[in-house]
Amino acid sequence: MLVSARPAVLRGAGEEIALRFRKTGSHVFQSGIEAALDLNDTAWHRSSLRELARRALRYGHIEYFPTSQTDRPYPDLSELRSRSAYANRPALRGLYLTDASQWHKAWSFVVGGQVVGLVTASRRGERAYHTEILMRAQDAPKGTMEALIIRAATDLKQEGAYELSLGECPFVVGDPPDIRIHFYGRMMSHAYHARGLYAFKAKFHPQWRPVFLVSRRRLFLPLVDLFFTTGSARLFFDALFHR
Repeated sequence: MLVSARPAVLRGAGEEIALRFRKTGSHVFQSGIEAALDLNDTAWHRSSLRELARRALRYGHIEYFPTSQTDRPYPDLSELRSRSAYANRPALRGLYLTDASQWHKAWSFVVGGQVVGLVTASRRGERAYHTEILMRAQDAPKGTMEALIIRAATDLKQEGAYELSLGECPFVVGDPPDIRIHFYGRMMSHAYHARGLYAFKAKFHPQWRPVFLVSRRRLFLPLVDLFFTTGSARLFFDALFHR
């Protein structure tokens, strides 16, 4: 969850928390949907995904980091980002954990000794995890991210976890597959491809959960506040003037 610089808005609230706030007179706004994998289900391990992973693994291998250690630290996110599609775009702030000290586990896809894909996870419960970073280099083999998520889910299940959240698909509302992009998503469509992110996470047949913004104030000003404090404004204007 993210609290704005002026403590007026709570981001990432689940349905139960949002309902409690609504009962107290707070303002509630659905910001997107979260994709959660039930690790005891086999939907995330479909044959089509395994085939994509198998093809990618012909070119490299996956390294698992159960914890970060001095002699084996987590891969360098900033270096990977410099080779990704986001290299020359403003980075968002406060929406996910980018500091390696906040991660609990990581998986990297390595080709020729170089990291070309990365998935990291933080802990959200005794046996539940949440992905923070999903990133690939532009020259990563097709299927790299599918291979990483399948491996992450497999490792966590073997360690006794029951859930891996793939995080939020911002701006997406409604019950899939009747996907709808709300006004803010349409406004940001030239800078943030909500449909593409949704389509990728939908491959794993997750459980979809609504995610909300909650505020004591009317939501217009908190939304404007978040637009600037998260770096969304920089991303919006950068995409607008560099298309």
